[in-house]
Amino acid sequence: MRDLILTAQLGISVQLKQQPLAERCGVSRIPMREALKRLAAEGLIEHKAHQGLRVAARSVQELGSNHGSEIGGIQHNDLV
Repeated sequence: MRDLILTAQLGISVQLKQQPLAERCGVSRIPMREALKRLAAEGLIEHKAHQGLRVAARSVQELGSNHGSEIGGIQHNDLV
């Protein structure tokens, strides 16, 4: 998921839906939901009322420095 955000494969204006993302990443919905919660806690994605989850409007350059880090105990490679 982190790679998809950092490489701009998920646009800021695109609504993030669990099932298609889970299929894209090869995981079930439960691990995807947990990953989305962790990404939201880190500020990478945000929930907007009546719009759902979207990539946060922070710059990809700002996030790039953390590219190799873990997301709440799950390495980004585990979700790609």
